[in-house]
Amino acid sequence: MMLSCIGASAAQATDLRVDAVLTGTGIPSGMESSRKGGTLVETVYVSGDSNRVRVDFRLSSRLRGRIYRDGDHSVLRLPSGRTLPANWLHLGARVRFPLHAPCFHLGFVCHKQGEREIAGRRVLGWRYREAGRQGPQGTDQGTFWLDAKTGVVLAFEGRDVAGLTYVMHAVAVRDSTLPAQWFELPKPAGRNASGADGASRQP
Repeated sequence: MMLSCIGASAAQATDLRVDAVLTGTGIPSGMESSRKGGTLVETVYVSGDSNRVRVDFRLSSRLRGRIYRDGDHSVLRLPSGRTLPANWLHLGARVRFPLHAPCFHLGFVCHKQGEREIAGRRVLGWRYREAGRQGPQGTDQGTFWLDAKTGVVLAFEGRDVAGLTYVMHAVAVRDSTLPAQWFELPKPAGRNASGADGASRQP
């Protein structure tokens, strides 16, 4: 998945729910010997009239949580109710791009890759490179596919500067009017030193 880049030119302001799967060598598998990486299931809620995003994710029965993003502010909420600053997480940091010249304002290059359909939505493809960590999921290069109506990322394949791979694809997309309180940032309350709450590894 699965923002902060609001101001999508020609995009319609509508709330959106995206159910997606994220895989790759950059996703923890829970098995030290696995080179294929793990699988993360996420539901991304995007506010149409602001830069607010909520991501509910599950990596395993023990590793799950919820990320709230509002501009430069982000909070991770653990199943226990504990909250932590989440600026170090890439999950949900690049959910929407401008439909016209989507990479320009972030300072890297991307080129059109045609159109296709994902989860019943028309999407526009862009191939990008030399993005540093500005691509979806902190990737440096790859291809992302934007919903032609909203500019929300519905799929991408990329690689980060360390060579770790990430592949995300939406399995269901729904326009919806979402309650404003769903996006309200919880207050950060301490640090998770032990990892006992189930989110000690980066999704």
